[in-house]
Amino acid sequence: MQYRTFGKTGEKVSVLGFGMMRLPTVGGDYGKIDETAAMKLVRHAVDNGLNYVDTSWPYHSTSLTEGGASEPFVGKALKEIGRDKAFIATKLPIWAVQSRADMDAYLNKQLKRLQTDYVDFYLVHNITEPTWRNIIRHDLRDFLDSVLQSGKVRHVGFSFHDTPALFQEVLDYYDFSFCQHICNYHDVNYQAGLNGIRKAFHRGLGFVAMEPLLGGMLADQLPQEALDIFAAAAPRHGPCAGYGISRKSACC
Repeated sequence: MQYRTFGKTGEKVSVLGFGMMRLPTVGGDYGKIDETAAMKLVRHAVDNGLNYVDTSWPYHSTSLTEGGASEPFVGKALKEIGRDKAFIATKLPIWAVQSRADMDAYLNKQLKRLQTDYVDFYLVHNITEPTWRNIIRHDLRDFLDSVLQSGKVRHVGFSFHDTPALFQEVLDYYDFSFCQHICNYHDVNYQAGLNGIRKAFHRGLGFVAMEPLLGGMLADQLPQEALDIFAAAAPRHGPCAGYGISRKSACC
């Protein structure tokens, strides 16, 4: 496994992270994780050097406001494997926040679900124009200062889904340590795009690539026309060559 210094956090983070949004399920029910199968995946990843585990309040839930099965599974998995073996990243559901007190309430619930006293990386989740306006009117800045000072969160960042102009506003709002944004060879100009990612980098923020393979669609669901273009350009390379993985492993 290769590692990178994660921006101004100074942490050594594996170049591959494990997103806990699409774990194996029981009977195709998104709200029910096949914990035996999922544990095998997590253990294999951690045993081979992966140390960044990404989850969130609604992952593996059928409702954005209800806590999903992902955070409790991560807590259980890392309790068994070892809390010190991986950084935990989870996120504040800003669309559901109705007051300053709600922010503390969500974080405290998440800590219990994750069976830990602290979160390594805490993201302001799913920033769009309406969710951003909602959260800053409840004094997000005070909340972020508070959780860092308390030690409940070690580093704060954000995940983003909107325009370059709003991305700039978010960068200017707080001294974030890292950010997460969609980044793959198809979406170079999507939302804040590569220009936004460069701005974050020049400010010293660590960067997490969201959807590097678009949930596998860039790995094993390309039309034959696209595959033919890859083959013509580099006969021994496929659509995942730049990621150092095979088509099979990308979609498993």
